[in-house]
Amino acid sequence: MIWRSRAGRVAASLLVVSLLFGCFFREAGCQAEEVKEYVLIVDNTYTYRLNTPLYEQIRSMWGEAGTEQILELLRQVYGADQVPQQASTMSIRIYTYTSSDGMSGGTAGADGGSLSGGTQTEPSDFDISSGRLIRYRGKSKVVTLPGTVTSISQGAFYGNGAVKKIIVPASVKTIDQYAFYQCSNLKYIVFAGKCKSVRNSMIYGCDQLVSIVAPRNSKEYKYAEKHGIRAFTADRPTFGQGQLHLLAGDKEKLVLYNTAGSVRWKSSRTPVAAVSASGMVTCRKEGTAKITAEVNGKKYIIVVRVSGKSEEKRIRQIVRTVIRKGMSTREKVKAVHDWLVKHVKYDYNNYLRGRVPAVSHTSKGALLRGIAVCDGYSKAMQKIMKRLRIPCQVVIGRTKGGGHAWNRVKVDGRWLYVDVTFDDPIVNGKNTNTKPYYTYFLKTGKQMRKSHSW
Repeated sequence: MIWRSRAGRVAASLLVVSLLFGCFFREAGCQAEEVKEYVLIVDNTYTYRLNTPLYEQIRSMWGEAGTEQILELLRQVYGADQVPQQASTMSIRIYTYTSSDGMSGGTAGADGGSLSGGTQTEPSDFDISSGRLIRYRGKSKVVTLPGTVTSISQGAFYGNGAVKKIIVPASVKTIDQYAFYQCSNLKYIVFAGKCKSVRNSMIYGCDQLVSIVAPRNSKEYKYAEKHGIRAFTADRPTFGQGQLHLLAGDKEKLVLYNTAGSVRWKSSRTPVAAVSASGMVTCRKEGTAKITAEVNGKKYIIVVRVSGKSEEKRIRQIVRTVIRKGMSTREKVKAVHDWLVKHVKYDYNNYLRGRVPAVSHTSKGALLRGIAVCDGYSKAMQKIMKRLRIPCQVVIGRTKGGGHAWNRVKVDGRWLYVDVTFDDPIVNGKNTNTKPYYTYFLKTGKQMRKSHSW
């Protein structure tokens, strides 16, 4: 059984985001000599990027329609919850890009005034209006926002492929959705203070992001935990742990968090555990090796302990890796759920051929081969829960796609349902997803019966 609906929803979300932010940015690839960007500002608080057709439509309404008609048009495009009920001022900024990376801007009159001509040179990389960062246009690898910034607008870092590290000052109190959007090389963000408001999708499509630094219990720190991003309270390079437990035959990508510099890797015992130039560790046999990461002249060491290959040793390794002292039962279940999503692939190719091997239906397939179907995921989950002394059952039933298996787990005295297979979806026809989803995580029977029957 596979789950395809998640891929459809992801594609739909990307389409909406593309319509909102992408149309006019694509013009840059077509007109290298001159590209215009239009930004509508409402009450010096709300910012909306306009593609060319939307800009022309608003421009045609500018002298005749009142602000309410323009607001209504914005609601149709962006959604009612993204647009204020009324507005006292409106302005449009027009930016022109040239092949020399120059930029000029013009401003429209407010509340029905005519569009003004004239340009002004804007030498700064930051476009800031009344404390609101509307757009960062620079090419620096490490970006420190000015202390005058109090909020970060949606799309402020849209498509920036240069930035690797962003330092957000304590002056910033609100961050809009898609503020950090499709930054292809962004590795980590440092938040110096605590924000009052952080939108659920403030980071979107930043596939290289590995960590966030923020005060503990801040909204930014909780955002990282909710979205599976490593969170730290100090801005210094670290592995996040002193030891790494693996089995012979495992491959694991090491990450030195909180560094934007290039890293040189070295193993003390290559016959036990070799490491590539990208930090990929290959475990060859039982033993212990020290992996050194050198960056900016400083060395950081993590110990890799390699055990033999068996289900029992895998379960012990998982517990050592993801379970920490003081974790609640819910947190333990989530940690194991996430490990399985990140390390097990759905046996999709064999499923399509109609000849899934018997091992993919077992916990061995999931835990040792790293490939399984639904009952393999479920049996692996049950075995790890047994090790943690958390009551867990395998549930056999059906979904719209046919026969299926998932788990029932007892958390804080309540039996709840977990479907690890469906939380590790097939995306765009590929079984390479490693991002944990929580659509079917710790659900009640009533919630589960919307899509499952048993």
